[in-house]
Amino acid sequence: MHSDSLEKEIRRRQRSLIPMNLVVVLLCIAAAISFFFMPLLIVQVDDFSAVTGESTENAEGVESVESAEENPLAMLDGMRISASFTGMDFIKITFAEDPVNTLFATVGDAIGTQSNELAARSLLVMASEASGREIDEAAVDAVTQSLKSLEEAKGEEAVDGAIENVVSTLKTQFDPDGSDESWNDEELRTQLRDMYDSTVQHNDGNFTTEAFICVNMSQAMGGNEGETEGESKVYTSFADLASGMLGSSASEENPLDAIPAWIMPVLGGVMILLGLVWLILALFAFFRIFAKNKRFMMWYVKLLGWIPCGLFGVVPLVLGKLVNDASVTAALGMLSTLSWISGACYVLLWLVSIFWAFPIKHQIRKLSRK
Repeated sequence: MHSDSLEKEIRRRQRSLIPMNLVVVLLCIAAAISFFFMPLLIVQVDDFSAVTGESTENAEGVESVESAEENPLAMLDGMRISASFTGMDFIKITFAEDPVNTLFATVGDAIGTQSNELAARSLLVMASEASGREIDEAAVDAVTQSLKSLEEAKGEEAVDGAIENVVSTLKTQFDPDGSDESWNDEELRTQLRDMYDSTVQHNDGNFTTEAFICVNMSQAMGGNEGETEGESKVYTSFADLASGMLGSSASEENPLDAIPAWIMPVLGGVMILLGLVWLILALFAFFRIFAKNKRFMMWYVKLLGWIPCGLFGVVPLVLGKLVNDASVTAALGMLSTLSWISGACYVLLWLVSIFWAFPIKHQIRKLSRK
């Protein structure tokens, strides 16, 4: 083949790589975004008896209402609680001075988005204990709405009105016709007011549903955790409450003390690298579009790109199939992930490489040797 026509053919082949480069850029950006900003790990709890090891069913198999004093987590029965961790969350936790408390803060922020429903369920559990009636799931939304008015109330008159609204909503659920002699509006009203005042007292004069739950749950724990100078520690945030319930705040031994100090930053560096390789490939693929030689190497993504999906997606899935232990299976059932997105990008990248990039690059190399 004539040298000029050969050169033209090589340039034509090089230009045919441009669409492929653009596809690679898009795949890499999608994988990087999913890694850094979408949940790599989602922990979702639907059955809190599996967490606490205590069943809420009686001998006849009928769900019974457990007192919040007996078990502060009773208010969570029937609710789906979830916390998710993105690549950025893992990086922040591993590089933090106190990884444990940073982890609790991340979990607390996630649960905080569900504080209104949690507060509603706590009141329904309390009212159910008083009336002996089962909780109707349809009442959760109504109580949640009434609690929002309490959260927005300013001034004593508005607070009293909001509390009356909550009492009325609960009465509609548990004593709609006023025939239940065990139901006492005044007692419930007084109890709600005490809980409101206690929340405001411990939360710098502010009422939020998160503080409402945490103050009353920490008081229900009766000082089992977080004792200070003979008084029970009262928490106002989910992060502090989780830390207190697990005893990390009061414990002299941090569970991560046994891990060498350099391990956590190394893990953080690995997390950064796993996301960075996608961005590096995206940059190379993009800038090669404008270069004479539009070919580039993908080996580093092919080597590392599968790890997030393999670690957070494939491993729990395989273990769930192989392990016969019920508690392990239940724990694994609480885990899910969106790392499948980067996994799909990884598979597509291999397909692009094998069936699109390689044939063209092979033809270019063959023409270049002539």
